[in-house]
Amino acid sequence: MIEAWRVSATQYPKNLSSNGDVTLFPTVCELSAELNGSWQLTIKQPVLDDGRFKFIEPGGIIKAPSFNGIQYFRILKTELNYSEITAYAYPIFMDVMNWAFITELNIENMSGSDAAKALNKFVPSGVLAIVSSDITDKKSLNLKNVNLMTAISGDDEDSSSLVNTYHGQIIYDNFVCNVNKTAGSDKGFVFRFGKNLNGITRTVSREKLTTRLFPISKDGYSMTTATPWVDEDRDYTGIAYARSVVLENLELANESESNRNLRLTGGAQAVFLGEALTGNPLSQEDVSYDLDTAYLLNSAEYKAAGIAESLSLGDIVTVKDEFFDINYKAQITSLTYDCIRERVTSATVGQSLKNYFDLNSLRTISKDIKSWSIEDVTL
Repeated sequence: MIEAWRVSATQYPKNLSSNGDVTLFPTVCELSAELNGSWQLTIKQPVLDDGRFKFIEPGGIIKAPSFNGIQYFRILKTELNYSEITAYAYPIFMDVMNWAFITELNIENMSGSDAAKALNKFVPSGVLAIVSSDITDKKSLNLKNVNLMTAISGDDEDSSSLVNTYHGQIIYDNFVCNVNKTAGSDKGFVFRFGKNLNGITRTVSREKLTTRLFPISKDGYSMTTATPWVDEDRDYTGIAYARSVVLENLELANESESNRNLRLTGGAQAVFLGEALTGNPLSQEDVSYDLDTAYLLNSAEYKAAGIAESLSLGDIVTVKDEFFDINYKAQITSLTYDCIRERVTSATVGQSLKNYFDLNSLRTISKDIKSWSIEDVTL
């Protein structure tokens, strides 16, 4: 059941256990969710004499089924014409951007779990919001003049935040934001075209491919050799894909020129090696597959195995297809959920390298490198 609360009743919801102001019968109600990215609910309600459309207004709340259970969403924007009203809403937890503000917080050598607890201390009394994490790795994090949402996910890939520091994966669950080592689990789903897939689209991208680094020290020194760069493979003869890298821990003001060159070379080699060991080789293309999913619940195989229709963001799935010559495990990095029919209608799986699930490194999902401050350069 999909319900709505008018804004007059929900300036801040302390109790949503009662029924909504109206039950909706939308023609469209879809949730698009991206791992550590945007979540948006889109709902379309017909304009009829019953007047149900009048209960959908900016600031109100929509209650709808989701891939992770019944969820509440805050309406941000509506578009009304003579035939229907369209509303766009975000997870209710994101209200904390208006309620919780962190003037300054210094986290020193603390686990992700304890860091989440430190963030919760800035949630005002009476506000429903909890940050949770199962990450045990200890790291340091400094925050200043940010709201709680920015403290969790950051404004960009380089900003100080819980996700950028601990490499966690976010799942919103009403008034709880879970930032865990991995968002989903391996439920045994296998996707095959003609069985539980209507179609597959493979995307291969070299947009973030890096085979050559121009190393720069923190205090601005670069290599002074005839070729002031380091290639990922010294025997590499293909097209070079170059980026500059600022080595934040390397200061060379008091070093000789030859020693600067040596240390910059070693620093760039360490970047290539370090990213390879964390399951994110910079010199590999990004490969992802968009899956147009069929309704899995009707699959005899899954009925026999007793697997429910419970595909979720971050889950580990196996994709097999002879045309694409693929047979590999990957993580669902985005999906679209039909809240009316209560099923996943499409999903995107990113390349999953062999050691990713051991190291729980988010960085295998993309080539965004947070620890080295890598920038694109134009040759």
